[in-house]
Amino acid sequence: QPPPPYPRIGAGLWRRCLVGGLAVWVPAAGLALATRSAAALAVPVLLGAFLAPVVFVLWAYERHGRDLGVSAVLGCFLAGGALGVLGACLTAASAPHPSTGRYLTVALAEEAAKLGALAFALRRQPAVHGMRAGLVLGAAVGAGF
Repeated sequence: QPPPPYPRIGAGLWRRCLVGGLAVWVPAAGLALATRSAAALAVPVLLGAFLAPVVFVLWAYERHGRDLGVSAVLGCFLAGGALGVLGACLTAASAPHPSTGRYLTVALAEEAAKLGALAFALRRQPAVHGMRAGLVLGAAVGAGF
């Protein structure tokens, strides 16, 4: 069965994204080191935190998820990030003080939010099933978080 008629991601995009991201990250990290400024440190930290998951999801899509379609993988990535952070923040804010129970509750809420993100992103795509699809889309949800 051919992939859905969504925009296609060209081969090697993950490599170009990694190289381009590193081309921005290295000077930003050098600037942060040279200036010792907390404001300058934010750029390499945020870029590095975002670059690795994006490159991984692009790699997983190119290698194992082309037949799933861009919308399924991208939807899982974005929904996983949004709902995972929201679930963790809401749960952490409702717990009174740090404890083992609080951390366990927050962890379970994060995982439930990621499962909800997966269900939300795939609600209109009933044809997506199987172990490979679950691995690729589950990794996309987790990387988005």
